[in-house]
Amino acid sequence: MHVRRSTSYAITAGIAAAVALLSSCSAGGAEFTAGASDITGIWKNANGAQFSFNPDGTFTAQRVTKALPLPGGCADVLGAGKWRFLNTGTAAADSRPDATVQQSSWLTLDPPGSREVAAACGIQAGIHKDSDGVSLCMVIDPDQTCSSDELLRRTKS
Repeated sequence: MHVRRSTSYAITAGIAAAVALLSSCSAGGAEFTAGASDITGIWKNANGAQFSFNPDGTFTAQRVTKALPLPGGCADVLGAGKWRFLNTGTAAADSRPDATVQQSSWLTLDPPGSREVAAACGIQAGIHKDSDGVSLCMVIDPDQTCSSDELLRRTKS
C-alpha cells in the first residue's frame, strides 16, 4: 500500500512539473512588467503587422489582422487610437485601463470613437520577455495565446 501512495505522488508531481514547463514555454516567454520606455517605438511581426506606440499614449497600426483575428469592421477602426497600461490587480480578466498605472504586464488599445466601439473593438496586449527580448501578444481575450509569427517585437531603429 505504501508503494502505491508514493508512486501516485510521484506521478502527480511529474504531471504538475510538465504543466509548469509547458506553460513557461509559450511563445514570447514569461510575463514581463514593462514601463513606457519598453513600449514606445515601432513593433512588427513576421506576418507583416506593424504598431507604432507613441510616448503620448497614442498608437497607429497597419495590417492589424496579421497580429490577431478581429470581429468584422474592427480592423478599420484599429488603425489608430490610444494605448494604456492595465491595472491587472490579481487577474488580467479583472483588469481595467488606468491612466495612473505606469507599468504593467498588459496593455489596452482602444480605437477612437464611442464607448461602444471601444468595447466591441478594443484589444489587449500581453507583454512577455524571452531571450529575444520583449514581445507583445495582441488578443481580444486574455486567455488567448500567440504563435511566434503573431508576436510583435520592437524594431531596432
